[in-house]
Amino acid sequence: MIESQTMGGVRQTPDQLTPLVNPFSISAMAEPLVHIEPTVLRQIEQIQREEGKPLERVVSELLTEALSRRKGGTAQLDWISKPMGARFDLTDKERLFAALDQQE
Repeated sequence: MIESQTMGGVRQTPDQLTPLVNPFSISAMAEPLVHIEPTVLRQIEQIQREEGKPLERVVSELLTEALSRRKGGTAQLDWISKPMGARFDLTDKERLFAALDQQE
């Protein structure tokens, strides 16, 4: 006999159970979930607004600086950037709209 499990009061066989995790949604690198005290978070968000950077980047920069001071060194982040190289003149509105229409 196949064992059944109760889901919300309804008995279900293993083939009827819905998986809790979608295997296609799991990324190669898990992102950590960190609790940040509300007062600290407000300060970080203020820096984010002032500098116009994504929250993740502000947090990474602040942690890098703090870890560097703790080790007695200098802060260093390895942000990867490269020129994107426009494929056409973005001020040419007709060409821009044609390119946007092609994506649909």
